Amino acid sequence: MRGFRASARRLLVRRPLLLLVTSALLSLPRAVPAQVSCSGAPTCTVTVQLGLTRNHVASLQVSSAATVLPTITADNFAAGFAAVTGPTVTVRSNAAYVLTVQAAQPSWGYSGTAANPGKPASDLEWSVSATGSFTSAAVAGRLWPSSATSAPPTSAQSVPLFYRVRWNWVNSPPGAYSLPVTITLTSP
Repeated sequence: MRGFRASARRLLVRRPLLLLVTSALLSLPRAVPAQVSCSGAPTCTVTVQLGLTRNHVASLQVSSAATVLPTITADNFAAGFAAVTGPTVTVRSNAAYVLTVQAAQPSWGYSGTAANPGKPASDLEWSVSATGSFTSAAVAGRLWPSSATSAPPTSAQSVPLFYRVRWNWVNSPPGAYSLPVTITLTSP
C-alpha cells in the first residue's frame, strides 16, 4: 500500500508541474511564418501575399414599385387586351444570374360593385419588348436572359418590362383590379 500511496503522491505533484510547463511553452512568442523583412540600401523591397474569399454580391433595382394601366377603352376590349410599359429592372451581379417574373398570387384582387370575377393571374402577360411575344405571368418565366443559360456577371444590366392585360366584355366588370408581381434574381 505504501508503494501505491507514494506513486500516487508523485503523480499528484508531477501533474500540476507538467501542466505549468506545457502552459508556459504554449504562451511563448513564436515567429509568424507570414512575416517578411529586408535590409539594405538604397532600396529594400518585400513581397506580401493578399488573400480573400469572394462572396456573391448582387443587386436588383426596379424603377417603379407600381404600374398603372390607362383607362380601358372599347378598343382594348375589341383587341382583347390593354398594353402598358412597365418598370425597368436593373441588375448588378459579380456572378452569373437569372431573372424571373411571376404573379405573386393566382388571381387578381378586385374591388367593385359587381361580384368578384375571379380574374386569373394568367390574364397578365409580360415581355421585354413592346412588340415582342408575351408570356403568361401565371407561372415563373425567364425575364433575362431568355435562353436556358445564365447571364454573365454585370455592373449594370437593364431590362425593360412590358405588360399586357387581357380583357373581355363578359368577365371584366367595372372596378379596381390589382395583382402583385414578383421579380426574382437568382444566381445558379
